[in-house]
Amino acid sequence: MNKSILNKEIQDYIDVNLRSDVNKIILKSQLFEGAENREIAVQISGKLKSKFKLPSWFEAKNIYYPVKISIEQTSSEQTAEYKSSLVSGNKFIDLTGGFGVDDYYFSKQFESVILENNTKIKEL
Repeated sequence: MNKSILNKEIQDYIDVNLRSDVNKIILKSQLFEGAENREIAVQISGKLKSKFKLPSWFEAKNIYYPVKISIEQTSSEQTAEYKSSLVSGNKFIDLTGGFGVDDYYFSKQFESVILENNTKIKEL
């Protein structure tokens, strides 16, 4: 993860260029010191892909987006909220991983949500 992506100037550029052709951005001379244009293009694509699927991410500041395919494979906020409405209880254990969209909504229904992450289990 390149933390330079979270610099205000780069974040502002991402917001202003959501409708830009990311291929053209990649081919430009380096826009910002410390961040490759390709990294910036990934952020633009990720943020744009999140607009309807993950609206709270889209609206939040300083989100470091994963590659587009990861966003395509994650649950939408609407789906995660629905799935969480089907269950409740004390502890929920998620062995599937992912970006935590489902877990965020499950945490509203359970006292404890436990995540499996590379054989380590963390409690939220």
